[in-house]
Amino acid sequence: MDGAYISALAALAGSSIGGLATFATTWLNQSYQHKIQRHSNERARRERLFGDFMHEAASAYSDAMVNKLENSTGLVNLYSLKSRMSLFSGEDVLQEADKVTTTPRRTHGRIFAEGL
Repeated sequence: MDGAYISALAALAGSSIGGLATFATTWLNQSYQHKIQRHSNERARRERLFGDFMHEAASAYSDAMVNKLENSTGLVNLYSLKSRMSLFSGEDVLQEADKVTTTPRRTHGRIFAEGL
């Protein structure tokens, strides 16, 4: 075989290997960045949901302390947020959320009983 052919094949092989290495590096880097972005978005979504849950719980409890249960939309919203939390939260979080959701309901029941 002629030396020129060997040099040409070596150059083509080197270029191919270099191109594949660049492609693999770029693909792995983008895959990692996409994973980090998904994790960040998921965390932000959970923080928003938990914040909304705490806001609704505080509103429902303060409403229960002041008013009788005339409009149950606050409790419905609270239970709706708890149901959304159950899609991805652990059992310990859901048990604590149950405690939070029953407090305004018990408070409404106590005020209703006292009013009779």
